[in-house]
Amino acid sequence: MKWDHAVLEASVLQTTPNRIVKLKLKGATTMTFIYKLDERPGKTTLVAKEITSPFIESAGGSWSYEERNGVTQWTQTNTIIFKATPILRLLLLVYKLLFSIQTKQAMKNARREMEKQ
Repeated sequence: MKWDHAVLEASVLQTTPNRIVKLKLKGATTMTFIYKLDERPGKTTLVAKEITSPFIESAGGSWSYEERNGVTQWTQTNTIIFKATPILRLLLLVYKLLFSIQTKQAMKNARREMEKQ
């Protein structure tokens, strides 16, 4: 919530054997992230389940962290499948652009938070 302003609420439901986090997001969206690989600080991957959203059908992502010359290279890959409604098909390019902008801003915010530490 500190770095991603789309997140209204985050609750850790489980930490072992794998992390499970429930999110409440802007846009009347909730989902549960189930971490499939949690090898921090190297790599994490997750799948979103229990999605309630007017836009999102399914989602997942992965993050990798690699040190290069004393600097951490952070790579993020997200996959979002939008619902196939007639209106969403028309607005798909706009939504893709908005999600891309929001993700890039959240990553900049996360970087600032990490660099404070």
